[in-house]
Amino acid sequence: MPYQQKSKIYFHVSLDRNCADLLIQDAQDNGFRPAAWIRELMHRHLRSDQSSVSELYEWAKQADEQAWTDSYAQRFEKRKQQSVEESS
Repeated sequence: MPYQQKSKIYFHVSLDRNCADLLIQDAQDNGFRPAAWIRELMHRHLRSDQSSVSELYEWAKQADEQAWTDSYAQRFEKRKQQSVEESS
């Protein structure tokens, strides 16, 4: 069951031991940590022709990037205000 924390949704994935070992090796061979490799494979699939939602992928990617940019800007402004308050 996925759960949401702030702007992220987390999934728990259970893999059988031998397949997990293969995933770990494949991730290392491709220069990724296993979780990052799973994310990379997910993105590749979603933008591929095999995905039923590939036409929505670019929109979703841009919306996620905009949400990250907005979140970053809010954190930056908050830290800037805290810095001004501390120096006063």
